[in-house]
Amino acid sequence: MNDFTLSWNMDGMQVGHRIVLTHICGNRRIHAYVSCTTSGFRRLFFSTLNPSDLHMSCAWQERKILRDAPAERMDYYPLKLYKLRWAIETNYYEQKAFWSLNAYRIRRQNGIEHRVNLVNLVHSSLKMLPYLDEHFAKYQNASPQELRSHISWQIQREIFLGTLVSKAQTAKNPTDLVQALCKLVSSTSEVA
Repeated sequence: MNDFTLSWNMDGMQVGHRIVLTHICGNRRIHAYVSCTTSGFRRLFFSTLNPSDLHMSCAWQERKILRDAPAERMDYYPLKLYKLRWAIETNYYEQKAFWSLNAYRIRRQNGIEHRVNLVNLVHSSLKMLPYLDEHFAKYQNASPQELRSHISWQIQREIFLGTLVSKAQTAKNPTDLVQALCKLVSSTSEVA
């Protein structure tokens, strides 16, 4: 990756392109791209598509990222299109890795579509929560792990307190238990 000439600036990254012969996708020539961030981190990207075969239609009209390259930079269009897709990939990765929303156990297409829509709705709601509820505002710039941890802790606490209350109501002498529960409830403003 260090042999690439990084001759083009794409959204703050230096990018290089070369056609290479590979055995990864059969014995064929493919387009290889190397991007380098300002911190020096490099990524390698392969495209088996010929850039001139790409159809820009709707994307060409809607996104400036696809219009800002001169015609002689057509070779960079696969990388530019992948950059548009990257936000979606990040979204799915976050849903699976940090929110555990990856357990698809439904077999029919209609059920799978409903499940995917539900997962996306839940994920979007969780992403908006720090901006809509002042209690969660401190998580606006936090990692998804921190928000998930906080929400998980709140849910576990609610379940614990609910179970404790139901046990206290059925106990023969719940006085000490009820007093401890009242102290816990009055000592925090987070429990409803």
